[in-house]
Amino acid sequence: MARTNGNIGENRIAIANRIGRQIKELRQQRSLSGKALAKKAKITPAYVTRLEQGVSVPTITVLNRVAEALGEDLSYFAKESEVDKKLFRYLNQTNLGNASINEILKLSPEAKKDLLMTIEYLMKINDNDP
Repeated sequence: MARTNGNIGENRIAIANRIGRQIKELRQQRSLSGKALAKKAKITPAYVTRLEQGVSVPTITVLNRVAEALGEDLSYFAKESEVDKKLFRYLNQTNLGNASINEILKLSPEAKKDLLMTIEYLMKINDNDP
């Protein structure tokens, strides 16, 4: 998932956004409020919000407590969908800025899948263009 220019800060932002989305999705699936998750994970509700927004990157210790509070293993947060991987790879080949790429990566899974299908379709048309 590293950017082509190798900037670690950019990769950190993308990881924070992905983990934040995963935390929020799990919390909502389990019908937990941010306050309830915070209490179970022994962190503040404000920190839960910052994590979900991708503003803060949790330590392994905190992420493990969040995972346990959500009934998941720590390895859950290492997973990245194939759609995310492909979309990130395509977006890295554009002139879009990091802020734009991160906003795109915050889209719902369905919207990202639709965007990926559109990009692949346009690339296919472009390849067949004489």
